[in-house]
Amino acid sequence: MDEASVIDVAEDNSAVVRQFTRGAEEAVRVAQASSREANRDYVQAQLKLLDMMQANVAAAFDHARKVVAAKSLPETMELNSAYIKSQMVAAAAQAETMRNLWLGAMAGVLEPYKQSLKRYSQQARMC
Repeated sequence: MDEASVIDVAEDNSAVVRQFTRGAEEAVRVAQASSREANRDYVQAQLKLLDMMQANVAAAFDHARKVVAAKSLPETMELNSAYIKSQMVAAAAQAETMRNLWLGAMAGVLEPYKQSLKRYSQQARMC
């Protein structure tokens, strides 16, 4: 191998190393952005969950006060039936809210990766 060939190979290797380094740096940036997004969404979901738990506890105590004040067994049964029905409706709504929060969180976490892949595919088309 002559000197010019060695220089060409070294330059090619240097370009590959630079490209790899840029890719690694981009991967770190994407992971950091994803992590920030995940932390923010996790906190929002936890706060919403605490709100739901507080509402459920308040509903349970409200129901207990009504049962204690009931004048008859049929009234108590009616109160229990209404409470159970309202809690089933509330549980369904809460489950839907949490599902939407987690789906949004996952979309937010994946967005930096999606954008990075989009940039790379555009760069690949240019080459």
